[in-house]
Amino acid sequence: VMPGKYAATLTVNGKSIVKEFEVMMDPRIKIPFTSIQMQHDLSLLCYNNRIKAESFLEKINLLKKNKKIDLESLKAFTGEFTKISGNHSNENFTSIAGIFDQLMRTLQEADAEPTNQLIKTTEKYLIEFDDLLKKWFEFEKNKYRFNK
Repeated sequence: VMPGKYAATLTVNGKSIVKEFEVMMDPRIKIPFTSIQMQHDLSLLCYNNRIKAESFLEKINLLKKNKKIDLESLKAFTGEFTKISGNHSNENFTSIAGIFDQLMRTLQEADAEPTNQLIKTTEKYLIEFDDLLKKWFEFEKNKYRFNK
């Protein structure tokens, strides 16, 4: 979490206790607060998109188990059903989840300002994921075509 003031609520048997506390900046960290904020924001963005990509993998697995779906036709539509790819690369939900995980770890493990290369790489994969999601939503609109 970012340095700042927070409140935690503990509820047991309907009774709540609120405790306020403050998270202090590690005094060994010498980078500006704005850089820490950028590191936090990019990390959180990568984390949330990893979770989102994993949720689409769960949807794909559920579809694969659906006996009413013609998987062969589905594979022909998507290229390879378990590897639905975006427009600009060969990324799929599995690879993009792994990439976001790695970017998040790289951001969090460094006590330094995010490099331009790391920022650009994160932006690149945000675009890749957006393309992948567009393709998925196009599939969602047309999936009725794959019913047996």
